[in-house]
Amino acid sequence: MRTKSGNRVNILKGYICPEAKEALGHRKSYHSQGIAADVTIDNMEVAKAFKIAEEIPEFKGIGINFTEKFLHVDTRKDATRTCWVVEFGKRVELTDENRAKYLSDT
Repeated sequence: MRTKSGNRVNILKGYICPEAKEALGHRKSYHSQGIAADVTIDNMEVAKAFKIAEEIPEFKGIGINFTEKFLHVDTRKDATRTCWVVEFGKRVELTDENRAKYLSDT
């Protein structure tokens, strides 16, 4: 992401221990498996950072948190990519049908 963006990538959250995962009430967490990070990119809107993350095939989970302005990326072992947005605390799967609502492809 650093090379593609030309800007500094800030890691807000990386690995979390199993005890912290349980305390947060998460059943499944790629953070506790050591394969996820929540990031921001200096001088870049989160939607643009999302588009850069889409260019990296190893990222199989990509989520945008518009409320807290960060991007989640993970390297889960799924064959297909899963993308979502979090807005006002609600997670919404990103599809071809609703993509334009959240991301402008200009």
